[in-house]
Amino acid sequence: MTLRQLVSSTWKTWKVPEDVSSDAIRKVLDLLTSKSENPDETVFSVRINGGDEQSLACRSDVYQEAAVAALAMLDYVKNDGGDGEVVEIWIADLLPDYGPYRYLIVTAPGGGLTVRAA
Repeated sequence: MTLRQLVSSTWKTWKVPEDVSSDAIRKVLDLLTSKSENPDETVFSVRINGGDEQSLACRSDVYQEAAVAALAMLDYVKNDGGDGEVVEIWIADLLPDYGPYRYLIVTAPGGGLTVRAA
């Protein structure tokens, strides 16, 4: 299905704005028609404590929540000498507009977590 067909099914008129390239339209169409096995998941790219880039499929599209989920779901080397774990996270298709973001995640006494920008 083309972007025109998707939009036309919702709105009666359709006109491509003059400043929007066909490449931009293709990118939007790819994002709207995600090839993910589960359309409720967002696929993040993640690097924890400067380690290797990993992929995380997460039901949340909130970066901070996904950063915390990354610590629970992905392999990484703990930052023993630091204040906490540093998670760098982004959605590859949305770079450079949104991300990468860096979060410091600290475990508080009693098991609570603090998430702040790193």
